[in-house]
Amino acid sequence: MEIENLSTQEAARFLCVSLSKLWKMCHKKELKYYKVGRLNVFKKMDLIDYLESNKVLTTADLVEQAEKILFETK
Repeated sequence: MEIENLSTQEAARFLCVSLSKLWKMCHKKELKYYKVGRLNVFKKMDLIDYLESNKVLTTADLVEQAEKILFETK
C-alpha cells in the first residue's frame, strides 16, 4: 500500500476545515504532521485515524458498549 502524503491545503480540504483551523489543530498537537524543511506534510492515514478517533457514537453503539461492560463484570 502506497503512503499518500498531503500538503497543508490538501489536508485542510480532506478534513473540511479552514487553513487557520488546521494550523490551530497542529499548534495544539491534535494532528500528526511531519516537517520537510519549512513545509508541513500530513499522511492521509494519520488524518483518517484522527477522524476515526473523534467519531461520535450512536445511541445503539453506546448501549452495546454498556452491555459489554456490564456482562464482563458479572
